[in-house]
Amino acid sequence: MKPIVLCIIDKLNLEQINNYSKVFLNPSDNIYSDIGLGKKVKTPTETITEKISNADFYCNLNLINAINHAKENKSKVHIIGDYTKDKEVLDAIIKVSKDLSLKNVYLHLYGKKINIKNITAEYNIAKVANVFTMTTDNEKVYEAVVKNKKTSKSKDLNSAHISNNDTVIFYNLDLSNYNELIDALTNKTSNKRELKNLDVLSVFKYNKLNYMYEMDKVYGLSKYISDNNLKQLRVNVDYAFDGYSFNNYKGLKISNENILDVDLSKYDFIVANINSKELKKLENKVNEIGGRLLIVSSNSDNTILASKDLTSYKGNTYSIFSTVIDLLGLKPIKGYAKSLVGKNDNLPEFIFRAVSIVFVIVCVVLYMARFLHFYLTK
Repeated sequence: MKPIVLCIIDKLNLEQINNYSKVFLNPSDNIYSDIGLGKKVKTPTETITEKISNADFYCNLNLINAINHAKENKSKVHIIGDYTKDKEVLDAIIKVSKDLSLKNVYLHLYGKKINIKNITAEYNIAKVANVFTMTTDNEKVYEAVVKNKKTSKSKDLNSAHISNNDTVIFYNLDLSNYNELIDALTNKTSNKRELKNLDVLSVFKYNKLNYMYEMDKVYGLSKYISDNNLKQLRVNVDYAFDGYSFNNYKGLKISNENILDVDLSKYDFIVANINSKELKKLENKVNEIGGRLLIVSSNSDNTILASKDLTSYKGNTYSIFSTVIDLLGLKPIKGYAKSLVGKNDNLPEFIFRAVSIVFVIVCVVLYMARFLHFYLTK
């Protein structure tokens, strides 16, 4: 089977796809979940907002147990995350810590413009221990949070590093940027310092961490392809593609490498988020191996799907899910949007219109014949 390559581009110049058939679909709230799941699902933000508003969050036993773990061991709670995201989650965790009379709460935050004085004043019981940018080297982050080797942004902050018996809470809903740090803290990386009796918690299920909630399982594209024993690769693709959960499906590789450096012939289906400047090189790479390319770009006005295989021009963003299945030669899944390739869905409509026109013509001819017969025999 020749590979199917689906590339997602944020800003696409239509002149770049002049030699492709195009279909303009509806705008999408999240093009990754539309393609990967083929239907609307509740997002982690919607789920957690609901949990916080109905107070379920504050009664979550795993969160309470994690905080009590530090309290019982006379230790510390470390809260790690991007301060520009999911602030209501951070607020809720600190509130629970305060309600449980915990005093040793330390924040290790990512962000460009963080006002430490305002944060300290707002949270009272929580102190800022480290400040990083999202581009800070993971090794330096580990050295700062575990070995207390401060970065330039953190040198004047509270000296509080992660040690034995502590609790660590990753409060962001998407933890894909913290893989190396999580691996180090959970002793999956052999050259890191071993921390004993460490309780590491995430808001949503992630790898083998303790967690507060699990997203509803959805039978998505990755699972269906895996069940059919095909190999797939995803490069820089949002975790919404798998229903906001992280699953190690058979034959699936998730990577952050440059798609242009990948041997595409090893896979049956590849999804990659690319820059528009990389499109021509990717197109040449796909053509070299005889693959088929799908190009998707979504903005506030519409979603564009470009391909040389399009045969239908009526559908929505969920149709891309079925289109991929069709191109892979797999059996369609009932109850999902129709594919935009393969059998021409416009043909039945054409036949219906043609038959209707012929019917009208026949009726007119018969009427005229009857009228003439009546007139001539009168």
